[in-house]
Amino acid sequence: MDALNSLSSSSNPTPNVREYEYIEDVENLENYRPGGYHPIQIGDKLHSRYQVVHKLGYGTYSTTWLARDQQLQKYVAVKVGTSESSAREVEALSTLASLQHLSTQRLPFNSLGQAMIPPLLDRFMLQGPNGIHPCHVTAPARTTLSGAKEGSYTRLFQLDVARAMAAQLVIAIFTPATFFSDCHPA
Repeated sequence: MDALNSLSSSSNPTPNVREYEYIEDVENLENYRPGGYHPIQIGDKLHSRYQVVHKLGYGTYSTTWLARDQQLQKYVAVKVGTSESSAREVEALSTLASLQHLSTQRLPFNSLGQAMIPPLLDRFMLQGPNGIHPCHVTAPARTTLSGAKEGSYTRLFQLDVARAMAAQLVIAIFTPATFFSDCHPA
């Protein structure tokens, strides 16, 4: 018995290289660190106003949440940037505010393509354990192309759906003042 006790007390467990196992379509949990993502749970209230009800997705520099605006009683999307968010990403999101203001002035670029860009409703900074995070609130947008494709039984789009999506893409690409976010080197 003494030999067994001395054997177990002298053995050291091998440290794991990775703390968490990879799960497809889920952000790397190791990015919840200083400078990284802000930890959010369903039910959290952000900016004393937005009640988080569902996670919509994540990107390299942010997570996006469906929330209920307690003041206006409607659903919104809240994009919470990492505290080390790319300046380009924050600048692109801030441009939405400028576009929204210009659209109210009825300038020439107000067109069909602009209707595809969700309006920026609010922005604020969120203080958390991993730093200060820029947050942008928009109307909820449509699904991604990959999400729509995966939701299809055949993983293909019906012809009329494919045509409509292609038309929307062409309109968005050729609309002045259109920009694309989350575009960065991998």
